[in-house]
Amino acid sequence: MALVAMGGVLLIYAQAVTALGVGEPRYLSHLFEPLRVDVPVDTKGVDPAAVKVGVSFSGVDPAAAAEIESSLHREWRVDDRGNYVLRISTDQPIHEPLMQMRVEVGDDRIQAVRELTLLFDPAPVEAPQATLLAEVAPP
Repeated sequence: MALVAMGGVLLIYAQAVTALGVGEPRYLSHLFEPLRVDVPVDTKGVDPAAVKVGVSFSGVDPAAAAEIESSLHREWRVDDRGNYVLRISTDQPIHEPLMQMRVEVGDDRIQAVRELTLLFDPAPVEAPQATLLAEVAPP
């Protein structure tokens, strides 16, 4: 917003602000599970429907990267606070614990690129429940 004084009259006008940013990923999957990662995208002044998304992987075997990229799904979602989130997912399980993911979002006017390092932990294992054995009195 800008304030301009002209001849004793104060004019206030708003200037359109355009911003595009890629935030920190939120992991929704573990190692040996299909990939599901939510990446927040700040789309201030940009129509999300017009935003193009590019995702590529490195730091893994090229054949594995090609397999991941061929089965990649991209979906725009809106979180509880009204912010746009890009859900990146695959149908195939991830076998690499460490991957580099490059996310490119943009339209004709503005573009944002972010290199993300994804570190996948194994799925948590539930501890076996102890079984209670009744003591039997010796005969």
